[in-house]
Amino acid sequence: MRRSSIILPIIPSHGAALCFDFKGSDARVEQKEHELTAYADSDFQLGQVRDVLTNKMAKRNVDVRFLDLGKIEKIGGDKVKQVIKHPG
Repeated sequence: MRRSSIILPIIPSHGAALCFDFKGSDARVEQKEHELTAYADSDFQLGQVRDVLTNKMAKRNVDVRFLDLGKIEKIGGDKVKQVIKHPG
């Protein structure tokens, strides 16, 4: 079965592949200096965006243990955002 959606495969250390499908959603990450803001359509999807982001950062040798995850804020309807800061 062929899908025409955007799939971001993430393979964690235990070897099982996780797939996140963000087609048709407003999921995105914006950067300002040492601050990232993650946007998503729901709390669940925001968690998926954070998972993709932290995996990408870890691959680039960014120590994700020091990320400061801000409070999840509702920005209209079911849409949410979260500010993520890195002390670097």
